[in-house]
Order: sequence, then C-alpha cells, then structure tokens
Amino acid sequence: MRIRYYGLLANRNRETSLARCRELLGVESAAEGEVAPDLVVEEDWQSRLTRLTGCDPTVCPVCGKGHLRLVEELAPSVGPPERSPP
Repeated sequence: MRIRYYGLLANRNRETSLARCRELLGVESAAEGEVAPDLVVEEDWQSRLTRLTGCDPTVCPVCGKGHLRLVEELAPSVGPPERSPP
C-alpha cells in the first residue's frame, strides 16, 4: 500500500515548507540527526501530564486530598487468554 503525503510533508516542497514553518515559529533548524540542547527537557510523565492538562494524576480522585503512590507493578500476562469449553 502506498502512503501519500499532502501539504507540509509533500515530497515536492518539504524542505521549503519546513524551513518556512521554522522561520515563522522562530525556531532554529538543528543539523540532521542532532537535537538542540535547549529543546531536551528531562520531565517525568506525571509532571508532563500536570503541565499539559492541569490535573495532577497522583491526587486521589475520590477525596482529592491524598496522593496515590505505586505499590506494585503488575507484569503483563504472557500468551493468549484461556478459552472456555465449547
């Protein structure tokens, strides 16, 4: 199956479109395969979710006062689920 891209990611004008987008956003283009050091942010998922949604995932949904903490991490089940007899 062939995947076709339109708009900004079209092959014909991808470089010029992305360059224009970076110019309008005021972002410098990084070298190929290189990540700009100011763009790398060490942030855990709880902080990111709180920043993006405004609700803290560690606060108890029932009372709103207590904080949830990880007690145990369950391993995923291996293999297909067992079937009941026909």
